[in-house]
Amino acid sequence: MTTEEEKIYISLRPENHTRNEKPTIAQIIPRIIQERGSFIDITEESLLHEIESSASAEEQDSNRLHKTQTSDYPVKVEPAIEDENSENDDSVSRTKPEIEDAKSVNVGDEEEDEDEVDDIEEDGPNSIPIIGDSSIKDSESPEVAPTAANVWCKRPTNQEEFDQARTELVRLIGVAQNESALAQDFVSLLISCARPAAGTTSMSPHLKSHVAVGSLGADKTKSKPIADDSLIGIGWKIESLNKASEAMNTSASRLRLEVDKEKNYWKSIHTIASSGEILFKVRKGDSRGLGIKFGFGDAGSDYKDKGVATVRRRGDGTMYFKTNGERRSKVVQISIYKKVDGEVIKQGVSSSNILLPENDVNNEIKNARTLLFEEELFYVIANEARPLTSHRISINNGKITVDLQDEEIDIEFVEPNDVRDNDDDQYLPNSRRAELIATTLRLLLNYSHAKHLRQKHSDPEPLRTVDKRLRHTSYILRPLLCYIQHHKILKRTTRSLDQMVENYKGISYSVEKYVKNMSYLGRILFPPSSTCTLSFYNGVEVKIIIVSTLTNQQLPLYDVKAYCNKENTILSKSGFYQLSELEDWIKWVVDKKPIV
Repeated sequence: MTTEEEKIYISLRPENHTRNEKPTIAQIIPRIIQERGSFIDITEESLLHEIESSASAEEQDSNRLHKTQTSDYPVKVEPAIEDENSENDDSVSRTKPEIEDAKSVNVGDEEEDEDEVDDIEEDGPNSIPIIGDSSIKDSESPEVAPTAANVWCKRPTNQEEFDQARTELVRLIGVAQNESALAQDFVSLLISCARPAAGTTSMSPHLKSHVAVGSLGADKTKSKPIADDSLIGIGWKIESLNKASEAMNTSASRLRLEVDKEKNYWKSIHTIASSGEILFKVRKGDSRGLGIKFGFGDAGSDYKDKGVATVRRRGDGTMYFKTNGERRSKVVQISIYKKVDGEVIKQGVSSSNILLPENDVNNEIKNARTLLFEEELFYVIANEARPLTSHRISINNGKITVDLQDEEIDIEFVEPNDVRDNDDDQYLPNSRRAELIATTLRLLLNYSHAKHLRQKHSDPEPLRTVDKRLRHTSYILRPLLCYIQHHKILKRTTRSLDQMVENYKGISYSVEKYVKNMSYLGRILFPPSSTCTLSFYNGVEVKIIIVSTLTNQQLPLYDVKAYCNKENTILSKSGFYQLSELEDWIKWVVDKKPIV
């Protein structure tokens, strides 16, 4: 046997046998399409480039093969492949010429297998060392004969060597199978001690026949207890104390912030209570809290919304209140327009900036109360304007329009932020008048609240003596329109009387307006009434009492009496509904010249 070290490789690829039969065109075309793709993508330039690349690659492979054939290979001990069928253990040695032949076989022919040559040089996966290690030398175990367990198997050169390599591979596979079967039987026998049914299922028949089920067992050994270390306990205690300290500091900081927020909240509550607002307890289900009453229910209002809100606290500690419905934001606005030749010209607009800046809670409550008052005001005016259609009062698109022939008054419910008060509107001729009308409407609503409150506190009247419909009747729009219309009627009447005085000599007249001598606000609560007195040259006097038809539509507009001043005798008495009728009657009196 030789002592030179040699690497021997074996390939598991099947040998390439030359085939005499040629593939058909039906077999070649699918293979070309699978490898190269469709023929559409193939061009003449690409084919030329591929031929050049293939020629250069073949030249490089030939050069590398020449270098490989001329290089020296290390020589390894020739392995002796054991044959299970043979009776003796004689090993078969190989001569040096056979080793050289093995080298040449490992290198191979370029035309047969170029890929395997590269794998031999780089120890690639095409030449797989099956068993043993190349570092094992004969000098380390001189007395042990080289076997398949400690040598590399070379690539077989003939059918006999190939059969020997296959037999060795089958033997090793059988050994691995036997070892895995033994491991399975060991585990099954161990399991059968605790679970006989499960262990018996996977146990081999040979083991069942020779070894009793459950004869092998295992116990879990307890590890020795670890000795207590005082330093570890101290470390854990220190870490726990640090965590507790950090948690207490965090809780103290959070509690300090909560105390500041509560302080600000209750400070706001104290400010509201000191300003005279009504606070009360709110109980809704399981929740408890405070409520604030900013409505006019205690002042005599009969509006559906009583103005009650719940007090809440924000995240920063400031207080706010939340109403039951949507947040209000509209106010009442008065606009005056003048009619000139069929055109409507704006003459005045009331201011809509009646809200305070909401920089504190008190202003928020005042604004909420103002907006609730404005909403009730427009609601009452709209309800009062619906039956006054015959007096040229209409409601269109949420706007109340009062037609006074020569001018028009609009009452709207608008957003203060949407209304851009123009600076020129402040200098309109009737802007102050529009502001006074709006103020008068608000004062009349306050008077209506006070009147309802007095009625609630007074003794009830008998049910049959007073009509229920007139018991709680309070007008807001009607008194104001009575005075506006009365002023216009009186102005037209005096203009007509001036023309009569110019046309007829010996006639004079005097006017006594608003016979009630009281304050202007108190005067508006009563129907207006003015008296015009005409004096003729023959001693006859005519008194014309002008009243408003809004208070009572059955009364005439002009109540006329003619009497003799000396004897105080009534000569004529009548009533007229139009100014033209009054003018005709006065002309009749002048032309008649009654004898006293």
